[in-house]
Amino acid sequence: MIKILLLLFLSISIFADNASLASNIINTIAANITNKKNPKIFIYKKPLPYEIDTKVLNLVSNCDDADIILVKSTIDLSKSCSKKFIFGTRYSSLEYIDVIGAFFWQKGRPNILFYKSRLNEKHILLDDSFSKYIE
Repeated sequence: MIKILLLLFLSISIFADNASLASNIINTIAANITNKKNPKIFIYKKPLPYEIDTKVLNLVSNCDDADIILVKSTIDLSKSCSKKFIFGTRYSSLEYIDVIGAFFWQKGRPNILFYKSRLNEKHILLDDSFSKYIE
């Protein structure tokens, strides 16, 4: 019984750490893209493919109030939303030309990817710490 409780506790701790890590990564990316310290983030078509810590992110309830939109897909995304910065939550999100980059988990590790041409189109200049994530 003690082993089961210990395993459950460790699983919850790891899960919580991943949620916090994901939230901090998203917040750092959003702040760098928007040049705002505490950017407003809208999640289009929940749930995300990974857990986040809502205490870390400044989430808003609609895209009109958002600085950046997190998407799995841009299908049925309204025109007013498509004028915002759009960032993917899966590698497959990058197939949509409006998506400037993506943050996703692969093989248990966080991955970040930006397309240089899309950053240039939106006049986004990321700081040097993101250079290794730009293709």
